[in-house]
Amino acid sequence: MKVLIAGCGGQGSCSAGLLAQESDVEQIICADKQLDRAQKLVGRLAELRPGIQAKAAQVDLCQKEDMLPVTQGVDIVLNTGYPDANVPILRACLEAGAHYLDLASWPFRLEGVPEEVTMDALLAFDSEAKASGITAITNAGCSPGFTDILVHHMANQMDTVDKIITRYVDRLEATDLVFVSWAWANLAAYLASPLMVWDNGKLVEKGLLESREEYQFPKPIGKATVYTVTFPELATITRYLPEATGKNVKYVELRGGLETTSMSMADIWVEALSRVCKKMPEIEKGNLIELMAAEFIQPSDFEAAGKAGIVSGEIMAVAVEMTGQKNGHAVCQTVTGMVTLEEAQQHIPWTNALSYFTALNAVVTALMIGRGRVKGPGVGTAWDIGEPAEYLKEVERRGVRMIREEKTP
Repeated sequence: MKVLIAGCGGQGSCSAGLLAQESDVEQIICADKQLDRAQKLVGRLAELRPGIQAKAAQVDLCQKEDMLPVTQGVDIVLNTGYPDANVPILRACLEAGAHYLDLASWPFRLEGVPEEVTMDALLAFDSEAKASGITAITNAGCSPGFTDILVHHMANQMDTVDKIITRYVDRLEATDLVFVSWAWANLAAYLASPLMVWDNGKLVEKGLLESREEYQFPKPIGKATVYTVTFPELATITRYLPEATGKNVKYVELRGGLETTSMSMADIWVEALSRVCKKMPEIEKGNLIELMAAEFIQPSDFEAAGKAGIVSGEIMAVAVEMTGQKNGHAVCQTVTGMVTLEEAQQHIPWTNALSYFTALNAVVTALMIGRGRVKGPGVGTAWDIGEPAEYLKEVERRGVRMIREEKTP
């Protein structure tokens, strides 16, 4: 199997490391706009698996013409770039005859969100992918991806599904501002995007502080603050749950949080900044978010931050709570997936917990595509990869702890 990693940041480098340890992966191309990042990753792969065929390529992920030459002869492209790169890379894959996988897209065309970065923009290539014999899966990381598969699995055990809330938190022991994932996108998700929930068949907007929740995650995390976010599951769950299980859901909400430093006035400045962002012209809004994101230590510098003592620990958790009827009784079941920094680095020495959680799900899906275990061809989501119980067993086998709880609501 020949794999192209498009984007060599935190999640791309972890994905490459996981793939390099698979015996049927014979070649990995590491592509990035920054050639030094791609070259650094090639060196790491050589240390991880001596003899692996790995090479670096400098490309602009958002330009199909740039991507097409490196996509030729590749079996599958794993796109870990921003959603802006999704359509250009998928176009290159269709021309080159390579399967495609990405981590995330925007769920809907909301204010300030162009059509080409949405999930529907990718699904529009379904007929073309089928004609070309290509399997393309979008939103196949942790949240979305893992969460969709977990919802599918949990719903299979229910008579009816009334309410679904997914929550994630990434808790860092850090002495500075650190991002373990896409810095700009994460800030924009909370501060510059409408915060939406699915309520009885329609999207309803929530205020930032209104959405705040102190949620009790399983130990060792405990209580953490999460806020509503407009993540792709808002589209994937509401669209595919009825198709896959025959069950309609009345309410869906996604909440998340990143904890690094305790600030007593956090709610005040977050709310104020959110209001300012929403009033600014699009170009100024983008500049402001970029300036904020630049203040954080980036995912590609996470390893160095650890060596410098800035980061000493991390734990990532994703919880899916589902309320409905089971065996004729009202139940609320919650399943939480969790991984620590130490556990993640046992598999990939240079990664962080969030990147490992995300990359692991993407890699499991990529291997299923490459090994012909995903129904296709065509363009789909994590809801199309097959039996969710088997998938979850594989993720658990690779280090994600699963904590299950069921109670009467």
